[in-house]
Amino acid sequence: MNLKSIFFKKDSLSFSQDKKQQILLIVFVLVIFIIITILYFKLWRSSFIPVNTEEQLGDKDVRIEKIIEKINFDVNFLKTSNFQDLKTYGQWPLEIEEKGRQNPFLPY
Repeated sequence: MNLKSIFFKKDSLSFSQDKKQQILLIVFVLVIFIIITILYFKLWRSSFIPVNTEEQLGDKDVRIEKIIEKINFDVNFLKTSNFQDLKTYGQWPLEIEEKGRQNPFLPY
């Protein structure tokens, strides 16, 4: 007997069809459970938890205004020398020339 025949017997690595289906079913259920858990904790749960109870009771427009007020957008980068040194090349809007022929399938 050689080592290949000892470690790689055809019967030792083969499972019955029922056993394969059971293993695949268990793996499938675990994958579905993991996906649902990730979706719940990362997406759905965070979107359903209100930031503030006052916002939950208030009007939708009021909630949007409060969210906009919380946003702090700093425009001081417009005054930096790196931004001021940028140059404009060309004219805007670009003029696009007509290309091609009316009927491209006609011979020359």
